[in-house]
Amino acid sequence: MNIVITGCFNTSAIDGYGRQAVRSMIAHSGHKVCSELSRKTDYLCIGTANVPGRGVGPAKLQKAKAMGIPVVTLDQLQAVLDAA
Repeated sequence: MNIVITGCFNTSAIDGYGRQAVRSMIAHSGHKVCSELSRKTDYLCIGTANVPGRGVGPAKLQKAKAMGIPVVTLDQLQAVLDAA
């Protein structure tokens, strides 16, 4: 699977994963982290941490929707990776 991550992921070890931990989780599952959306992208994983100025840009969400790429949260992505 090819996965793009965007937005702000929580950096607290107590509250969740940082961006690098998300990248590692995907790679350790045997999948590829990509830097931009393309027709080969399987999922767009969005960070939901509420950090001003570091949220998910609307253009990336619109592009994913137009390309038919599923948009998932980290919890949803974990479920997909566990099922794969």
